[in-house]
Formats: sequence, structure tokens, C-alpha cells
Amino acid sequence: MVSDRGESNPDRGNRRAFPSSSHPSNIQGERVPHFPKATYSEPSAQPQGTPPVENPWRLFVSVLLDRSLQDGLTSAINQVSPLDVPVKWLEPGNLHLTLCFLGDVPKGRLALVIEKLRQARQGVKPFEMQLGGLGAFPNLKKPKVLFAPVTQGWEPLRDLATGISKSLQGFGQKQEDREFNAHVTLGRVKGFKGAKTIMPKLEGKVPSLIGKMQVKSFALMQSELKPTGPVYTVLQEFNLAP
Repeated sequence: MVSDRGESNPDRGNRRAFPSSSHPSNIQGERVPHFPKATYSEPSAQPQGTPPVENPWRLFVSVLLDRSLQDGLTSAINQVSPLDVPVKWLEPGNLHLTLCFLGDVPKGRLALVIEKLRQARQGVKPFEMQLGGLGAFPNLKKPKVLFAPVTQGWEPLRDLATGISKSLQGFGQKQEDREFNAHVTLGRVKGFKGAKTIMPKLEGKVPSLIGKMQVKSFALMQSELKPTGPVYTVLQEFNLAP
């Protein structure tokens, strides 16, 4: 299954329902952290008359994927990575589902962000989500980002993401007004040469059911951009209501 989504930002966009799979498998497992846990302390008081020095942290909020879903996504990438397409596929340990991207936030505001996220989880119960097929941003003819869409469970994901975005208004970059687009990024196109041939070559190569998991929590993440690629760190995890 291949999906076409018009989208300029790979973490936000217009939602379209995808056909659900009738595959009977139910791939589940315990969530295993793939990102290091951070240790941090509250900022110390500045001497009177000294302007505060705050180094911004690049933050986002995401769903951490459990082991079985990570394995399913990794298997899907392994099926298509040998093909002759100009795509840089993500490392398995960096796969995640973004709920809200904040961008640069002063470290001194971290405690307030955490408190806002604690409030945002109130009343949200765990739910199941399913991923499958292949989509592309901004469209199938000239793809820049390839992703696995959420085919079931996007409604509670959308509601959770909307609540988080509203609670974090005024932190980091301005939140976009577009509807949430639930997906996991698999790869990014390298340049424009051969871009038109990518989707025909990948047609039917990604299974319509990649996997399922119970969403029981979300996490505040720090992203550090390194020459070798982004490094993600879990700052705080928030459990949903039992």
C-alpha cells in the first residue's frame, strides 16, 4: 500500500484515513527504551544583576515504539534498502513517532514544559495503534520523505497530539494549525536525481501490516544534531491513565 500525502513538514500535516489491513497478526511486545535517559538538575540562581545564561535545548514529544514494532519497521527498511533508490534510511534506534515538535527551548523552562505535559496526559487512556504501508511527503511523484503511516489508532493519537500542542503554546517554535499526521519516518530522499523512480520501485515492497502496539505513554525528547546524525535522549516519560 502506497499513500500520497501533500505535506511540507514531515512531522505535521493533513490527515487522511488509510485503509486498514485485515491481516490477523497482532504484533505486540514490551516497550524497550532505545534512547538514553537524561539526568539534569534545576537551574541554579543567578547572582543579582547578572543576566541569566540559558542554552536552548532542541525538544520534541514522541511515542516510544515497543520492541516488536521497532523490529517490524526495521524489517520493512531491510526489505527496501537493497533497492537502487536514492534514499537515506533511518537507523533502527532512531525510529519514533513525533507528537509535537518544539524546537529550541531554554533549559531554564524545562521544568515548566514537564509540568505542562503532566497536565496534558490527564484523562487520556492507553490505546492501540497499527502501522502499515508506505507514504511520501510532499507527494508520490517527487518524494522527499518516506514514512510508514498509522492505519489504526490515528484518532486518539491526533487527540493526544492536539492536547499536547495546546498545552505547550508559547514554548519553542509556533505550533502549526494543520491537523496532526500520524506516521513514522523511514527515510529521506538524497537530492532530486532519480526521485521520480523511487515510488514505482518501492510499490508493494512494504507490508500493509508492519505491526501493532499499545500506546501507554509518551516522552519528552532532546534532539542533538551531530555530523553523524541526530542523537535522541529521553528527558521524561509520561504514563497515560491506567
